[in-house]
Amino acid sequence: DTGGEINDKDDEDKKDDTTSSSEANSRCQTPVKMKLTSELSDVEWSGAEASLFRVLHGTYYNNFCAIAKLLGTKTCGQVYEFAVKESNIIARVPAEDADTPPRKKKRKHRLWAAHCRKIQLKKGQNRFPGCRCKAQCNTKQCPCYLAVRECDPDLCQTCGAADHWDSKNVSCKNCSIQRGSKKHLLLAPSDVAGWGIFIKEPVQKNEFISEYCGEIISQDEADRRGKVYDKYMCSFLFNLNNDFVVDATRKGNKIRFANHSVNPNCYAKVMMVNGDHRIGIFAKRAIQTGEELFFDYRYSQADALKYVGIEREMEIP
Repeated sequence: DTGGEINDKDDEDKKDDTTSSSEANSRCQTPVKMKLTSELSDVEWSGAEASLFRVLHGTYYNNFCAIAKLLGTKTCGQVYEFAVKESNIIARVPAEDADTPPRKKKRKHRLWAAHCRKIQLKKGQNRFPGCRCKAQCNTKQCPCYLAVRECDPDLCQTCGAADHWDSKNVSCKNCSIQRGSKKHLLLAPSDVAGWGIFIKEPVQKNEFISEYCGEIISQDEADRRGKVYDKYMCSFLFNLNNDFVVDATRKGNKIRFANHSVNPNCYAKVMMVNGDHRIGIFAKRAIQTGEELFFDYRYSQADALKYVGIEREMEIP
């Protein structure tokens, strides 16, 4: 008897639990549905809000809370109900067309980059090693000077190229272009033609004077501009390499006014500076203060007769 009474009590407890859980579910679900429908059914959307919703839906798709946050006047539920009314927009999922093939992963670029790194590790001798000089790096004993390159501060650790950039006294003399250690120049009427450049401090042989700066253009653009400059008998084009030309007509520095001479006191040299070609003007001999600077433009015979002859005949303004 006692066992049967215990079983009856357990059955009654289970029934009470199921009935209480069903009642609890009905209590918590029914009011929410009624509240949701009652709140959303009375909402009105203006034309501007509807248009803004359609625009935002194209970006955020079914992220209704993000759309509601950007709208600022509607809740997430109100945006959801409006999306349902908009002819099943809620079911819209960005899917690719059946005709278009699936996108391939961009493995080609990654494989090529890995291949390049592998080759660089295997063939380290292809990279310029820099120099191990302890002197001034201004003779052909320096491998950088011999290769017409400036000393790289990342590669040349012993010559002084890696010294602090604020230091004025640098032992390496083959890093002047990248450091911008130019001389003091003066623009004045030339003794030859037009304007000229005069130096305001003495310079030793092979010492750096200034960099020839300007606009970097292609060879085709240089040919087009050269035809225009020839009509004015004035050109500041300087060949940088096989692909590019430096045009100092609109963008340049004072050294562009250095005139041509068959017996110059300066020379121009295109050097590799930290991976880029740059043009440096150097002293061909010792130059005293107040001298005008000249370098050879390397004219052809026809151009030399045409331009240099005019320069010699022109008077000082």
